[in-house]
Amino acid sequence: MSINADHVLVNASIGYKLFFSEEQIAEIVGKNERQIEIEDIHHKHWLINLDHLKNIEFSAFMEDLAGAVAKFWVRPSIAPSARDALGAMALGDELCHQGERLATLIHIDPQAHQGPVLTFEDTQYRRHNVHLGTLDEGFTLNEYTHRFKDYVENAAATTAPEPRLMQYFQDEFVPKMLAQMANDHDRYGDTWLMPYTEGTEDHIRGRYDEYFGQFEESGKPVPWFKVAGYAIIAQARQDHPDWLM
Repeated sequence: MSINADHVLVNASIGYKLFFSEEQIAEIVGKNERQIEIEDIHHKHWLINLDHLKNIEFSAFMEDLAGAVAKFWVRPSIAPSARDALGAMALGDELCHQGERLATLIHIDPQAHQGPVLTFEDTQYRRHNVHLGTLDEGFTLNEYTHRFKDYVENAAATTAPEPRLMQYFQDEFVPKMLAQMANDHDRYGDTWLMPYTEGTEDHIRGRYDEYFGQFEESGKPVPWFKVAGYAIIAQARQDHPDWLM
């Protein structure tokens, strides 16, 4: 009795191994309603539409699949060394492992004592220095990126959590402050660039006195985002006097 390929694959689970002539040629790595994704023994991925297999015997399908796997296998060229591959990178290039971005090259020091030093910034904004001169010539790029990935993941697992106040500032305060600044800009435009008759310090202190006076007189809450907004204005005016009107 023949077995339909569609029936077999519909009922196969992820991890199911496909054999031809008693040798494994692929494994199911993903499924959805009418498609399966398989990875062959050469790590090439194939997407198979089950609607195309309704009238095909499973044995015939496996024979065709084995032929396709053999036909489209590209023998790998000599793996590049990590030293050569990293040395050829330019600023802004990404370091990846099997398609996953690990870090970005942000600085190159060509005159270091032991040869060039590359500085990478990983996805968690941590920086890593790579001394090319210390890498063994036989160390492949794939081996290096695999080790780099393990190092980054272990560092993330052992790194102490970010202080709560810093988390609050990044996750809550900054978005609220930006919303306050956008609202102020809609109302007042760039009037913060105009000169203050009494000077920046006295002008802002007057506003602060007003806020705290209202709090003391009537209990009106101090508008801390406006307090912070004036601090930003003061720092911006100090850092960029050339912006002032």
